Amino acid sequence: MEITILGCGPSYGIPTAKFGFGQCNPNNPKNARTRSSIFVSDGKTDLLIDTPPELRLQLYNAGIKNIDAVMWTHMHADHLMGIDDVRIYTRTQISAFEEVIPLPAYMNEKDFEEFKQRFPFYLKPFKYIKQKEPPFDVHLIKPAEPFQIGSLDILPILQDHGSCETLGFKINNKVAYNTDLIDFIDYDINQLKGIDLWILGCVSNRSNDKHVYLEKALKWFEIVQPKRLILTHLGARMDYDTIMAQLPKEMELAYDGMKISV
Repeated sequence: MEITILGCGPSYGIPTAKFGFGQCNPNNPKNARTRSSIFVSDGKTDLLIDTPPELRLQLYNAGIKNIDAVMWTHMHADHLMGIDDVRIYTRTQISAFEEVIPLPAYMNEKDFEEFKQRFPFYLKPFKYIKQKEPPFDVHLIKPAEPFQIGSLDILPILQDHGSCETLGFKINNKVAYNTDLIDFIDYDINQLKGIDLWILGCVSNRSNDKHVYLEKALKWFEIVQPKRLILTHLGARMDYDTIMAQLPKEMELAYDGMKISV
C-alpha cells in the first residue's frame, strides 16, 4: 500500500496571504503546505480522503490519474471545498457533455444533512449539459461500523474536534489516519497499538482545544508505539527543521507530496 500526503497544512494553509510563513522558514520548501488530504492506493483500489481547496494542483502534482472513491473526515471548508475538482474523475474524456460515471463518495451519516444543504446540485444530474447521472454516488457510514471500498477494509473512528465530531480511519489494520481531533470518542487508543503507519493531525507546539498539539502527540506516541508516526495538519509554529530535531526517530513531520510505502 502506498500513501501520498497530498497536503499537510492547517485550515489557513502556509504561507497565508496575510501573514506569510509565520514561524516556519520560507527557504525550506517542506514548510509550504496546502490544506490536508491523503491518497491511498494498494494497486487495486485508489482512495482519496478529503477534498481541500488546492485539490486540483495536489492531484496534478502527484500524477494521480484515477480515483475509485472519495471519503471525507468532516465538512469543514479546508477538507471539503475542493470537491468540484474530483468531478473530472467521473469522465473518460475532458468534454463536459460526456455522460458521467458517478464517483462513490463516503461520509458520516451525520454529515449528510449538511452536505445536502450546501451541495444539493451534486446529488442530481447536471441537466444543463444533458447528463443523466449525478456526479456522486453517496454512501453513508457510521463510526465503529467497518465497511469496504474495493480491496480496502476501513474502520471509521469517531473523534472530538471541539466544535464538532470528525471521523478518523483505520485501513487494512495497517494504516490509521486521524486528523482534526483533540481526543477520541468511544474508542480506546490502545486499539492502535503497534500499527504500521499512523498519520496524526498535530497543528501546533502549544496547547489547543480543537487539535492535538505536540506534547499530546508525544504522549500518544508512547502509548501506541507505531512503527512509524507522521504528523500532519501542521500550523505556522511547526517549522520543519525545528520540530524534526525534537522528535524520536520513529516520528516525523509530513510534507506536501510525501509518499510512504506500507
